[in-house]
Amino acid sequence: MVARGRGPLVFGIAVPAVSRTAAPQAQKFVDELGRHAKLDIVLASPRSYDALTAMVDQHKVDIAWLPPIPFIGLERAKLTVPLVSHHRGGAAGFHAVLIAHRDAGIMTLAQLKGKRVAWVDPLSASGYVLPRIQLAARGLDPRILFKNERFYLSHEASVRAVVDRQADVAGTYARLDHDGSILRGSWSQVERAEGVITVIATFGAVPPDVTAARLDVDPALRDRVSRALIAMSFDEIGAPLVRDVFGVDEFRPWEPADYEALRVAMADAAARGLLDAGDATGQFPTQH
Repeated sequence: MVARGRGPLVFGIAVPAVSRTAAPQAQKFVDELGRHAKLDIVLASPRSYDALTAMVDQHKVDIAWLPPIPFIGLERAKLTVPLVSHHRGGAAGFHAVLIAHRDAGIMTLAQLKGKRVAWVDPLSASGYVLPRIQLAARGLDPRILFKNERFYLSHEASVRAVVDRQADVAGTYARLDHDGSILRGSWSQVERAEGVITVIATFGAVPPDVTAARLDVDPALRDRVSRALIAMSFDEIGAPLVRDVFGVDEFRPWEPADYEALRVAMADAAARGLLDAGDATGQFPTQH
């Protein structure tokens, strides 16, 4: 077990996953978490989800903010244990969607052939994995559908690519009402996106993000961090940081979500080669 008497706990947040305006708040969040937990906690800022999971595997990160797919992988490897679930708008889930520029003339999935797509990250459920799985389920092979595919490393950057017409469509997330109406999307805080973005397809609910700890971190320390995270959700100083950095309204005690359906869908899609974006892999545009 890691008692961490010889050094601080390391909290990993993939920097591109945080918006440009929220990124400077990440350090403030970690400082405030340390104050609540009465622990020495420092920030690690890897450049991608893949780099973050590698740092967990290499014992360079003790606690991490994980989207569903990296969490599933680390859980399968028996490397992490979940601490808290992330909740948006009083609900844990959100939906994968495909968006386009309002003036692009793309209204249906049938019009996607030959278009340029902006993906978030190979390990993003809403920004890559679920859209590709659902496109295939609807009779469109994502391996040959698009003229160009590119990873932009964050939802914000993917949305900006559509707004700036560097891409025709993008995979991202949105909150849906009970009747399927869009309540709020990842583009809500992106400059010039409101009124420009249109949703052309929804692809189903995604399990919530997770803050998890390495399995070898002392259970007493894990418990202190969990309680501190939950307390910060309702703290006058901590709550705004939770919203700014993670885009969530609160942390809640871990509740097992329906990750099994996503696990099965991922395994099937990987076996069929649907998660291979070909030339998109590794083409990361500069982040500004």
